[in-house]
Amino acid sequence: MEAFSGRGAARPVDGVQRLSDREFEVFQLISEGKSTQQIGDALNISVKTVEVHRAHIREKLKLEDGASVLRYAVRWAERQKLGTD
Repeated sequence: MEAFSGRGAARPVDGVQRLSDREFEVFQLISEGKSTQQIGDALNISVKTVEVHRAHIREKLKLEDGASVLRYAVRWAERQKLGTD
């Protein structure tokens, strides 16, 4: 409440919170080790669209490449399972 009232500093936004809903869905499937084709099939979108979402995820999370996105996603999923986000 303090952040909204202007009396306190806003909590820093985690990179994952910056993702759109669809990007987050793609991110979750990446964390499960799904391929681009599998993600497209699961979400009923084209491979090209999945690739665009992956690029946006990489940009928003400030990661270097696709392998970095996969590592980040897997680590994020593990933290979620442990409840230590």
